[in-house]
Amino acid sequence: MTALHPRLRVAIVGCGGIGKTHAESIEYATAVELVGLCDLDRQVADALARAYDQDSVYTDVSRMLTELHPDIVALGAPTSAHAPLTVQVAQAGVKGILCEKPMAKNLAEARRMIDACRESGTHLIVNHQRRTTRPLRRMRELIAEGAIGDITLIRASCAGDVLTDGTHAIDSMRFLAGDVPVEWVFGSVYRTRVDPDQPLGKGCVDVGGWRYRHGCPIENGAFALWQFADGIRAELLCGELRVPGRGYQDYMVFGDAGELWRPGDAGNPNLLIRTAATNGWQPVDGCAAEDTVGIFARNYDRLARDINRGASEHPLTAENGLRALEIIMAIYESARLRGRVRLPLTQDRLPTEIMTKDGTFSGGDVDVPLSVH
Repeated sequence: MTALHPRLRVAIVGCGGIGKTHAESIEYATAVELVGLCDLDRQVADALARAYDQDSVYTDVSRMLTELHPDIVALGAPTSAHAPLTVQVAQAGVKGILCEKPMAKNLAEARRMIDACRESGTHLIVNHQRRTTRPLRRMRELIAEGAIGDITLIRASCAGDVLTDGTHAIDSMRFLAGDVPVEWVFGSVYRTRVDPDQPLGKGCVDVGGWRYRHGCPIENGAFALWQFADGIRAELLCGELRVPGRGYQDYMVFGDAGELWRPGDAGNPNLLIRTAATNGWQPVDGCAAEDTVGIFARNYDRLARDINRGASEHPLTAENGLRALEIIMAIYESARLRGRVRLPLTQDRLPTEIMTKDGTFSGGDVDVPLSVH
């Protein structure tokens, strides 16, 4: 950076898991520097501090904000903590917040985050970084160029739950569709009791015999269908209902003249196209593999640029984070009401918590024999 714009100072809240990737990315970025770490578990924070030669380690966010006065705070804390932390950090006067996905545990909290940052003038972004990667950008370019004709359907398949993992797929599908509004959503989800002989899954805990992740009740499997305002439809298959054999975050786009396929994060090649002229699936040039650290680093530098310029041009806007969360909540609300729901969604609570309390959030395989006539 030039003398006019020195590196902006970043503190990380939440030093386990994704917090490690943020620390490495900040070291790799050119416009920011790491100045502090905070985690409720001092041992977790100390371990990351040793790896990155950091002296400023905290277990209390208020003290960290008062003593360090960071320019940017990265939130790698659990989903249920995103809203209160964002509000607290924004009110402390930081210039930017990079919040991990999903944005919040419900729409009311997400809107409160946006309001708090608007009042404080804080730049808030949500880390749906896949929309900034080469394969997704190239897919969007090919769609806009008409390479596969008029788009009819976008389909995504991924492991995990809708709130934690499906949020990436949903944001990616919004991006591929041009971020146009969604008209309606239909969703179905199920969960089964924890099997003590099976692993709980990444980030999951057993609460009374049911799986929770980052403070929220989660499903075993989910299917969702929604329609964008221009008529394009989207399908999401998540958890135990994902397409067998497909990689994590597998995306397909169907047009009336061909298809595009991003075969998961570990796909090689990373993007394929099939049209009448290609004679089957062919790789798309310009989509070489990218390192996650480099992707994160570029988005930190973009955030610093926006802060320094007083602009709001970041691709990971809070508004995009809110729109993705609205689709998630609509999937769960559709499952709760057992019907299609129209957007904008009026349910401000997390529907799976409502279903948990009233005893309707359960299901799984039902052993009903089929008769053939």
